[in-house]
Amino acid sequence: MMEHIAVILRGHNRTFSYTHSIIFNFFSRIAKKVDYYYSGWASSNLYNNGRQYFNKNVNLVVYVNSRGNDDYNDSWKSPAYLSLVVMPFKKL
Repeated sequence: MMEHIAVILRGHNRTFSYTHSIIFNFFSRIAKKVDYYYSGWASSNLYNNGRQYFNKNVNLVVYVNSRGNDDYNDSWKSPAYLSLVVMPFKKL
């Protein structure tokens, strides 16, 4: 088991309600301490709802929702942009 890992979660908020428990369970089994960095799109009616799934047992470092931008609206640039948004918050 690893001591400490960082996990960047990015994507659409609409899917996080279905996947959060599986994600948290998986990473808690491979590391003693897990830091989560969440980056999603604020374009849906689920804006900020994903934050409720990070409880006291989950170490959420940052939760960011970005407004949609036509410059990053494709399958190549969108994931890279969402990951880039949380990088200034990543701890060493």
